[in-house]
Amino acid sequence: MGKIRNAKIIILFFLILLFSMFYSCPNPVEPVTTVYIAGYYNNGSEDIACYWKDETKVDLETSSKSKANSIYVSGSDIYVAGYYNNGSKDIACYWKDETKVDLETSSTSKANSIYVSGSDIYVAGYYNDGTKDIACYWKMEQE
Repeated sequence: MGKIRNAKIIILFFLILLFSMFYSCPNPVEPVTTVYIAGYYNNGSEDIACYWKDETKVDLETSSKSKANSIYVSGSDIYVAGYYNNGSKDIACYWKDETKVDLETSSTSKANSIYVSGSDIYVAGYYNDGTKDIACYWKMEQE
């Protein structure tokens, strides 16, 4: 009688183990990843700054030659560093959610990288002093 009881306990144990393997494991959830890329494209006559969110292209500047060089996403805000041409020189700027903000310089300048920390926006780039390019950064506070 003891051998039959031990066999029933072993069978019950394996049934519980088998059941728990199939029904207690959660279904794996694929992580949601969004890809952002800054850049530009040529519309046939000039370069146009834009960014891509996954496969969707968003134009940033359509009225002049422009390029986007860097992108930073903070919450629901999208920041893009780059430059545009005002007809006589390149102007460093950044776009926050498609709104352009010029970076202060009196000469040709370009923005190459952007980073946001709290309410501070940091943009790295350079300007030309008339004879050479000089590396610099701009720091702004969000309004």
